[in-house]
Amino acid sequence: MANILTQGSKQDRAKVLFLLSMFPLAWFSMKLSMPALPTLVRVFHSAALVKLSVTVFFVCYAIGQLLWGLLSHIYSRRLCVMAGLLLMIIGTVIIVITPSMAIYMVGRGCEGFGAAMLSPLGRAMIGDTYQSRDIGFIMTLASVICCTIPTVGPIVGSIILVHAGWRMIFGCFLGILMIYFVIAWLELSHIQQSQVHVKPSWQTLKDDYTMILSSSRFWSYSMCYMLCSGTLLSYYAAMPFWFVDQLHFPLHYY
Repeated sequence: MANILTQGSKQDRAKVLFLLSMFPLAWFSMKLSMPALPTLVRVFHSAALVKLSVTVFFVCYAIGQLLWGLLSHIYSRRLCVMAGLLLMIIGTVIIVITPSMAIYMVGRGCEGFGAAMLSPLGRAMIGDTYQSRDIGFIMTLASVICCTIPTVGPIVGSIILVHAGWRMIFGCFLGILMIYFVIAWLELSHIQQSQVHVKPSWQTLKDDYTMILSSSRFWSYSMCYMLCSGTLLSYYAAMPFWFVDQLHFPLHYY
């Protein structure tokens, strides 16, 4: 893997960087807008609906993670990546032009469902492209990159919010998505999907999830993960209100 990064061809390095970029893009879609939540309360006059919009995003994100992997086996990785990015673009456009909180939540739902594609298909394409000895290194590097997003995302979002307003946060993210869409269109033509001997179906999905959900080991590990990640995500969602509304910190401090 080190040879690919340091001594590989330009195309090899571009492929690695593209696959790595899929993971932080999903986190960036979550964290960039967090500083704008208190502002959205003042704009749409409803703290409850603004908080509900965070729930809508994560519910759609969770549902999407259950489906994108199977869809990518049926319709190809490339088609599903492009479809997911297109959904994110559509959702972001809706948010930028929204006149109401209801339409804003529709946009966030589209964003969440589209963003759910990034992590499972990123892992799948890494598995398609590299040997097992390289996969661990790539996933470790992706995790390190993702760990910076909870810090970088809110900082970038607050700077945009202070100088250009909350809609520009999503406008900037829309620009990132459109550039990424073009890059994905070009780069995915060089990434081949592994051969699947048995084409999965909706019945396969049902059988697999029945087997997983009946496993006590799955639930023991999942409950630990859900407790930790749920606590962390709850903190991320509540933090803007604590710092801005309760502690009265300026946005650029937050």
